[in-house]
Amino acid sequence: MAIRGLDTRLPALQQPTVRAGGPTPAATAPAVAPVARDTFVRTQPTSFAQAISPFVATPFRPGNQVDLFINGDEVFPQIHKLLDSAKERIDMEFFAFTDDPTGREIGEKLIGKAKEGVQVNVLVDKVSQLNSNLMKHLEDNGVRVQRFTNGYQTPLLHANNITDHRKIILVDGKAGMTGGMNLAERYEKYWHDVMVKFQGPSLQDVYSKFEANWKLSGGDAVRPIKLDLAPKGSHSVQVAVTSKNEREIRDSFLAAFKTAKENINVQSPYFIDEDMVKGLTEAAKRGVKVHVQVPSVGDNSAVDLMNRSVINQLRDANVDVYQYDTMNYQVGKHDHVTDHFNHAKIATFDGKLSIIGTANMDHRSMAMSQEINLHVESEQFAKEIEERFFKKDVLLKKATPAMKQVMSGKEKIAEKVLNSMRHLF
Repeated sequence: MAIRGLDTRLPALQQPTVRAGGPTPAATAPAVAPVARDTFVRTQPTSFAQAISPFVATPFRPGNQVDLFINGDEVFPQIHKLLDSAKERIDMEFFAFTDDPTGREIGEKLIGKAKEGVQVNVLVDKVSQLNSNLMKHLEDNGVRVQRFTNGYQTPLLHANNITDHRKIILVDGKAGMTGGMNLAERYEKYWHDVMVKFQGPSLQDVYSKFEANWKLSGGDAVRPIKLDLAPKGSHSVQVAVTSKNEREIRDSFLAAFKTAKENINVQSPYFIDEDMVKGLTEAAKRGVKVHVQVPSVGDNSAVDLMNRSVINQLRDANVDVYQYDTMNYQVGKHDHVTDHFNHAKIATFDGKLSIIGTANMDHRSMAMSQEINLHVESEQFAKEIEERFFKKDVLLKKATPAMKQVMSGKEKIAEKVLNSMRHLF
């Protein structure tokens, strides 16, 4: 089945393996012309690829380049550079596209591109972007804006089930970006977060996911473009999603936890999904060295209390838990804008597999929200994440070992109530 709007001249490099009772592929990859057999350096799939692939509709595709960017001072120049390069089509899908200096600057750039003749498609979550003056401004100036509703006629009645939490930028079929960052000033200037730029065969799968959501949201046909799926690097990449009907991200994490033999490093701002906690504690009990990083103070006090409860569970299982100090000492008090909130969603396994994207370790990301993660098989990339993110956080004394969390009587009562409601978060 061809994907609407794409020039489908390049083939899938391998077919996904789906075991009986496993997921049904959400979309078939574009058909393509044969690629010379010596184009790629082919290696045997790792144990992680073998463990994860039965749960994901799209295959691991070799030949990708994936570049890591940390914090706004690295990420936003790359966003602007990518948008500046557009000649034919820009596709963006974001949970938050905020009407602040950062959002308005990007918005004006998109308007400028639309005036140049570039087709600009912006998909945002309807509930989070309700009554957005910025979105109206974009629409009034040639940008095609759609609001994601997951097919519901009355999305506000289904708010827990429709959130489009993905963050995607795609330009001209040549390159894309994804990760934890929304388009807002707090991400550009203050929060600790990551994005990746990717090029190569995996682009076809991200385009497929974007166009499916665009169509589901009532978007008109997009301008056909030719995808550049020629090999760009040495990374093997698989695209996994959460949607109303897909649980690929949850199953992939659980399979990776079970497969790891040496070490697991995980950072998540919301660390409250029971299956994720259980998977990590079981890995630690097998002798795997598990490093978990959570923010000292987040952007939701209820989640903070649940995170504290999880810290105790993990420490009891001999998991090394670190708390990232989110205080912005120039401000001198916590708030949800200028804090150095560690919002990244990133993990490595045995120095071989990396997972990076939009999904938190909470029930919403695993079972309800629209999410997208990249699975990257590359020892080089995993080492870069460990050196530039996990080790650097600890060495700079931004992340310190978490102590046993002592709670007051009122907090213990609240903890019990909140833990019974984890499935809502």
